Amino acid sequence: MVVKMATGQPVEPEPETPVKNPAAVALGRLGGLKGGIARKTKLSKAKRTAIARKAVNARWRKYRKDKGKQHDERASAGRTTPDS
Repeated sequence: MVVKMATGQPVEPEPETPVKNPAAVALGRLGGLKGGIARKTKLSKAKRTAIARKAVNARWRKYRKDKGKQHDERASAGRTTPDS
């Protein structure tokens, strides 16, 4: 923008950021605060454990996938061990 002003080129106005309705924001937050507690009371301990276990497995799967990519990159660069 500064360069355009200095060179005399037309400057486009910056787009305005949308303004959120404060009442809608408060209502959404209120529902969000209640949601976790309501879900916890509705689910059994076994079901919550199963959901948590599924989430942990998904995170580890992603971690292992990323580690595999790093290993492949090292191998393609001629390095066969992490120390070299």
